[in-house]
Amino acid sequence: MEIMFHLATVTEKHIEDLKSLNIIKIVEEFENSIRKELNFSIEASNIERFGTNFQKDPNIYVPKCYRNFSTKKILTMEFIEGINISDIENLDANSSDKKIIAKKGADLVLKQIFEFGFFHADPHPGNILILPKNTICFLDFGMMGTITNSTKELITSIVAGALNRDTDKIIRSLLRLCESDGEVNKQKLELQITELIDRYFNQSLEHMEMGALINDAVKFFPENNLIIPSDLYLLGRSLLLLQGNGEMLDPDYNIAKQIEPYIKKIIKERLQIRKIAKDFLISSEELLQLLKELPFEIREIIEKVKNGTIKMDIEHKGLDPMLRSHERISNRITFAIVLASITIGSSLIVHSKIPPLWHDIPVIGLIGFIAATVLGFWLLISIFRNGKM
Repeated sequence: MEIMFHLATVTEKHIEDLKSLNIIKIVEEFENSIRKELNFSIEASNIERFGTNFQKDPNIYVPKCYRNFSTKKILTMEFIEGINISDIENLDANSSDKKIIAKKGADLVLKQIFEFGFFHADPHPGNILILPKNTICFLDFGMMGTITNSTKELITSIVAGALNRDTDKIIRSLLRLCESDGEVNKQKLELQITELIDRYFNQSLEHMEMGALINDAVKFFPENNLIIPSDLYLLGRSLLLLQGNGEMLDPDYNIAKQIEPYIKKIIKERLQIRKIAKDFLISSEELLQLLKELPFEIREIIEKVKNGTIKMDIEHKGLDPMLRSHERISNRITFAIVLASITIGSSLIVHSKIPPLWHDIPVIGLIGFIAATVLGFWLLISIFRNGKM
């Protein structure tokens, strides 16, 4: 892990375009996932939580975990006999409906994401078994992702904005979802979002290439100084794996069509009177708390001003080039003074005939003149290279 952190730090430092991909955060997320996967008590809790979420769903079977025989280093689970989702030959031999399996598998993960906010982040073919009646069984609950209600709503707003070609809504949601690593050029961002919408949303969702859309969308984050939240990488990974599984079972499969009902459902819930009233109540409570804390915050600021302990960080934009220019000028003046000193010193030595001599010329003075000549030429070349005298 230390090697990965070192490489991530070096990459972010030297490759500007990759900085906003938040590589260090990705490595931290990876380390966190690895540590969780090595602690089987956490995985046991994940299985129980997952099972509770789907206890009434006949389309999925969650293996039992035997807590009495499990520890941090040992996980005892029910043995499940089924067909691996990638074993197409056996699926066909057992008359399994591959199209239904592809749809069911994606529906179950999308339900985890958009309804429970707790999802299997590693649904690759090795972690999915098919049981009789096309029932799906997930394995390996070490890598699980979580998504908060606020993040879920922002993602919904982005997708809804794309479906309605509302770039303003997408930009507002993106700026709330992502951190910025510098100034965001909203005009440039709007143009790139419009191009993405034209490329992918001018066709029916069943023909949309989800993998290509995610890859293209990720590219414009670095260009606009936007940092992708690290928890969204697990979400993106899960969606891409689902698309791959679906295409393996059904060449015509596209996950985008299945996402649409979940987005519409969240938007519909958002407009319900009960939800609006609940959000208003939460906002009112937060506002009331802010008003309660405001007098104390103001008093603290006044005390700091009185005591002279208040600190302010001021950033003067556009000052750095001027400072660099002044620094360059100062360096050249210093260099020129040193050069002049060497020349004058060498002249005095030559005039005084200070030994040792070579052809009646003081050696030290000669060396001084040669050094002054070389340094003078180097200074002139440096000035001409920058295009200014």
